[in-house]
Amino acid sequence: MNALGAVLFVAACLGLQVLVTTLVPGAGEYVDFLIVPVVWFGIRRTQRAAMLTGCMAGLAQDAWFRAAVFGMSGFEKTFLGWFLGGLSSRFDLNSTLSRFATGFVFALAQNLLGIGLLRLMDQVTRPPGLVHWLIQGLVSGLLV
Repeated sequence: MNALGAVLFVAACLGLQVLVTTLVPGAGEYVDFLIVPVVWFGIRRTQRAAMLTGCMAGLAQDAWFRAAVFGMSGFEKTFLGWFLGGLSSRFDLNSTLSRFATGFVFALAQNLLGIGLLRLMDQVTRPPGLVHWLIQGLVSGLLV
């Protein structure tokens, strides 16, 4: 039942992401609903569950939204799910402020990891401004 729940959770978040980006075309740069299942499974479940959910959410995001390097979001979310699952097994991250901070840091870490991976593959990168990252982090923190 846990695997089916993870698939349904990721599918619901993917549907919300599609709905929001269809209704408000510019919101896709700031809103990432697919962070929510990865962070939730990272905080509430095991490290393995967070990794598998991150892989599923990232590959769904790549297949639906990304035209560049397929699998990059899958790797980013898998790695960060693994890291978050390990961190939450050692520290209590299940308070409201901790969940907000986790969502904020998760979004920023995903952006930094994405820039590093693109540079590793000799892709041209131009990181967005600090205000863009802060807005994206705040939105992700509020979603989580």
